[in-house]
Amino acid sequence: GSRRESAVAFFVGGAGYVTRDHATKVIKIMKHHLLALALLVCVFTDARAASGDLFVANEAALGSGSIYQFSPNGSNSTFATNLNEPIGLAFDSKSNLYVGDYDGNGDVIYKFAPDGSQSTFATGFSPSGLLSLAFDQGDNLYVGDPVAKSITKISPSGDKSTFVTTPDLVPYALAFDGASNLFVGIHGSDVIYKFTPDGAQSTFASGVSL
Repeated sequence: GSRRESAVAFFVGGAGYVTRDHATKVIKIMKHHLLALALLVCVFTDARAASGDLFVANEAALGSGSIYQFSPNGSNSTFATNLNEPIGLAFDSKSNLYVGDYDGNGDVIYKFAPDGSQSTFATGFSPSGLLSLAFDQGDNLYVGDPVAKSITKISPSGDKSTFVTTPDLVPYALAFDGASNLFVGIHGSDVIYKFTPDGAQSTFASGVSL
């Protein structure tokens, strides 16, 4: 059947952007209206650095995944190569880039310093190749695991805890707003859910299928 997978990311100004895997459109949610924007390329997932540069992960064949860096004027360069299935991207407050990937045994999270040096930040996730990442204002990393159907919180020191379990939902993309509410796009759904800092769940938007 058709795939209807929502991804979300919040940029400066509180605008929410919703994309669909393998799609060529982005839906912009700002207050109470939707604006459809056509793209020329398929963006699998992206993250914006403090500098304003846009980082885009391109999932290719195993071992051939890359991360591209786009400046505000549109020029681009390759930031990282030799990844497998990079999907989730997120920056911490120190401009370190975190990438969800698959290492052949299970999903891992890699950390890239601003100079491009790579290290392993966290392991032990289900082998899905679909981890979604987002940081809160305290530099805690939230990880959506679609196989475990849960969202894990990882402290800056690497301590893990379960934020929420979602037995009926498959988290596919995560994003925080300025009030520390977590927004979650769901695999196979056109709904975006909102979780307050204490884990209370509500429906934020629906009908965002492209």
